[in-house]
Amino acid sequence: MKMKYHASVEQTSAHPSLRELYARSLVPELHDVTTPSIQKEPESRQSLRSPRLIGERAHRFHFLDTSSIDYLQVDGNYVTIHVGEDRYLTRATLKYLSDVLTPYDFMRIDRSLLINLQQVDYIERLESGRFGFQLHCGRYLVSNRERGGAILRLLRSGVF
Repeated sequence: MKMKYHASVEQTSAHPSLRELYARSLVPELHDVTTPSIQKEPESRQSLRSPRLIGERAHRFHFLDTSSIDYLQVDGNYVTIHVGEDRYLTRATLKYLSDVLTPYDFMRIDRSLLINLQQVDYIERLESGRFGFQLHCGRYLVSNRERGGAILRLLRSGVF
């Protein structure tokens, strides 16, 4: 037997018809035992969906799928989101975006660059611990030496 309580006495005392409804709601409702409930999407399904970034261009805000983003680059107090030939601005910091996007195959290769590894054609080793990243869009980005260890671990893992 399932008991339903809809409101408290304090909430219903001001209005007479609500008091009557409240009194009736204290009576057990046997027919509600099998009432289907609306369930939230399972946590595992929610976690599969990648976040969308909001970028501004020409006084319009655009919702950008992370899979379409090539890379993000610091530009003063803003971060420029590069999607093909298009550029969008956001006020979020690169550190924050890196924390949010790292589980979705983004990697920081420089203090001012965050790339989408899904958009990389190939990576080549350069001199002095640097790596070059050739993107599908034709851009070529170079990492700094400080990020070389993390890049090398990714490459040595053999799986990404």
